[in-house]
Amino acid sequence: MDDTPTSPDGGGSAVPKIAGLSALKGLVVYAAVLSFAGLYGYFIVKISTASGQPPALPSVLVSAAAALAGVLGSAFALEVGVTTPPSATNSRLNNKLAAQGKRIHLRIRQLLSLEPINVSAASWPKTVGIWLYAIVGGAVAVTYALNPSQTPSTIKALAVAFAGYILALVTAAYHDDGAAAEPAGADAAGADAAGADPAGDDPAPAPASEPQPDTNGKGSPAAAKEAVDEATHT
Repeated sequence: MDDTPTSPDGGGSAVPKIAGLSALKGLVVYAAVLSFAGLYGYFIVKISTASGQPPALPSVLVSAAAALAGVLGSAFALEVGVTTPPSATNSRLNNKLAAQGKRIHLRIRQLLSLEPINVSAASWPKTVGIWLYAIVGGAVAVTYALNPSQTPSTIKALAVAFAGYILALVTAAYHDDGAAAEPAGADAAGADAAGADPAGDDPAPAPASEPQPDTNGKGSPAAAKEAVDEATHT
């Protein structure tokens, strides 16, 4: 199950020596996510059925769940909205899918591969992990809201952290939607405005023509000089 990307001639970037490492990483992610969901599902049942006091939860399970929540919470904050660079894809598996068609064993390898097959595809282990974290985190938050006196402090921490991630995600979503695109004619409008009057009323006037000397209604200066000479001689 060698799913690491490589080129046909063995060139290109270096790849791990261990075959199937991408699938192994995917299996680890699946195991961590399912363990996280199972532990917090168990905690939710215990909290919901407790009689007015926080239930006694095994400290080992609580510590393991808190560690998984920290890892998955960080992944939730970092991975949401991030695109896949070409260097982080499983190009070898993508080539096999393109050449051999949608065979079952190749689809299974795609589901296990931590890296997506191309920049337009999703990483299924990460996708399942993010969605399960969101579902479990939301369930824990609802459980805490309905049973505040029965929820241990360690479980409250996940509810508060998840609420913070959700608020940050909503804020980022509205920020992206509110960023209006610049109109296509903005450059032309800006160029027209550059030649306008600073007051914004009228465009700048055209430069005036060169002023002509005052002739007192007698025509050009040469004609006036000839008139003076004729009067002197007479």
